[in-house]
Amino acid sequence: MKIATVLLIVGMLNIYAKGYSQQEKITVHRENASLKEIMVLIENESGYKFLYNDDYSGLEKIISLNVTQKPVREVLEQILDGTGAGFKLLDNKLIVVVPELYLSQQQVLKLAVK
Repeated sequence: MKIATVLLIVGMLNIYAKGYSQQEKITVHRENASLKEIMVLIENESGYKFLYNDDYSGLEKIISLNVTQKPVREVLEQILDGTGAGFKLLDNKLIVVVPELYLSQQQVLKLAVK
């Protein structure tokens, strides 16, 4: 009985941690910086790591970002808007940034497989 109770509590903490990580809020204030520079700031503030192709020209866009205590997902949507890039936020604190075309192709493939 004690083991079952401990396992139940550990499982509940794990579920809470996953939900919390997706709601993590960050504060970033930067003027006239490239998206790559902004992503480094987000990495430092949140602990997330980005994966992207250095050759993708959309990440050279210069932007200004002033956000205070906003969820990581909202900030990513804001900075990638109009760049032709999208992102996939994974459970292990990894953010994959790719051209939106690849995201839509992946979704079509998933639908075809199901």
